[in-house]
Amino acid sequence: MTNQTQLAHLGFSRYQPSAALAPWVDWFWQIERIDSHYNQVEYMHPEGGSGIIFNFADPLLFNSSRHHYGGIINGPASKTTQFQITGTVNALGIRFKPGALPALINMPASELTNFSLSLTEPKVAPELNNWAEQLSNLTNTLTKIQWLEQKLLPLFVSHSQKLAKLTPAIQLICQQNDNDGLAPNLLAEKINLSQRQFERLCLEQLGMSAKKFSGVRRTIAARKCLRESNPATSLTELAMMLGFYDQAHFIHQFKQVIGITPGQFRDKINKQ
Repeated sequence: MTNQTQLAHLGFSRYQPSAALAPWVDWFWQIERIDSHYNQVEYMHPEGGSGIIFNFADPLLFNSSRHHYGGIINGPASKTTQFQITGTVNALGIRFKPGALPALINMPASELTNFSLSLTEPKVAPELNNWAEQLSNLTNTLTKIQWLEQKLLPLFVSHSQKLAKLTPAIQLICQQNDNDGLAPNLLAEKINLSQRQFERLCLEQLGMSAKKFSGVRRTIAARKCLRESNPATSLTELAMMLGFYDQAHFIHQFKQVIGITPGQFRDKINKQ
């Protein structure tokens, strides 16, 4: 199943994973554009997840870092990434759910937060080393996705018990906005861990603390609210609706993750 997004004009398509992979994969995506003179900057806002990108054409630029032909793992993001689309683009990607990354790497996810790593690096699961080369020999997107699903499923299943330890806390963070309900000690208690064990598990699997992750997730609600709310609604009102202490806290948290203030984000939307 595929659905187009607001980036469809760039040749971007998104594909839902199979039911078997849905606990760990949000979606597969492809971007394909043949235009040697094209140059456009897009912004990838964080949601706490991670991903893999397979590049089959010109180098891709993420925060001015050039990634050539092959495959890379993008670690969990806690701030917005600038993605420059230039020249001929042919890339296939996988977006993993928060906490899924440890099935694919031999290190804590915190070591990859806001960083990328080639699939040929020693700290990547060796099964992934030649995936880019094998995918390049397949003929179409759906065939590539089916191949990836067959390769990914055993890796996630073998790590499923470890990955599941944090799942209830992740779900609670994603569902709640109130500050008290997201306190790390209360979350740890809900999954029968000490706060120290819980925070260590967050760094290992999420790549960031529970507090940092909850802040990232709340910016998702904030972006949605800024897009859909009446422009006359003040930032103070929005801050209260979203569960922030006050407007200053809202602005600080939003800018820390997105890179601009809520007011600047709203102005940008209104100009589109």
